[in-house]
Amino acid sequence: MSKIRLHGSSSGYTEIAPVAASGNNTLTLPDDGTIISKDSAGAIGITSVRATNAHFSGTTRVTTGITTTSQVTGNLQFNSGYGSAAVAYGVRAWVNFNGTNSGLSGAGNVTSVTDNGTGIFKVNFTTNLPDENYSITGWADNWETSNADSYGLVAGHSNDCIAVDGVDIVTCRMRFDSATPVKKDFPHTCVNCIR
Repeated sequence: MSKIRLHGSSSGYTEIAPVAASGNNTLTLPDDGTIISKDSAGAIGITSVRATNAHFSGTTRVTTGITTTSQVTGNLQFNSGYGSAAVAYGVRAWVNFNGTNSGLSGAGNVTSVTDNGTGIFKVNFTTNLPDENYSITGWADNWETSNADSYGLVAGHSNDCIAVDGVDIVTCRMRFDSATPVKKDFPHTCVNCIR
């Protein structure tokens, strides 16, 4: 009676042996994410594995791997060369849009951009942010591609431009020669909301 023995990288092995019976037996190995394993009591188990998204609640730290705690609330933490795990702050909404027609080139947690006049826009969030205490960063094209002194500026449109459902911005062409700054619609405008 023949046996197949598979040795691991350390001591120990896995052995496949046929039953002591007459006739032929066929073992068909799965190829669909199914795992066959043996527990400490010697029982064989079959588990079906499927791809899924990971959702974490509680404190999650990423060092050499991912670990979670049983806390109900907490923050995502990771060590990215800083010497210890620290809280990570995520981009809660982002958008890359065309200011000439308000078309979205790409976005996350942004449903639309409302055009309120030349260079004046409202970025509308899909899901409201928990409060108005977030940070905004922005970027826009060089308005005149042949002029190295021409820049796109993204700024807040008013004193109360930050809201839980979106942010009001203004885009301006800035030049460092004699031209006066002026509101413009840029082909590429990017906005990130970080909290």
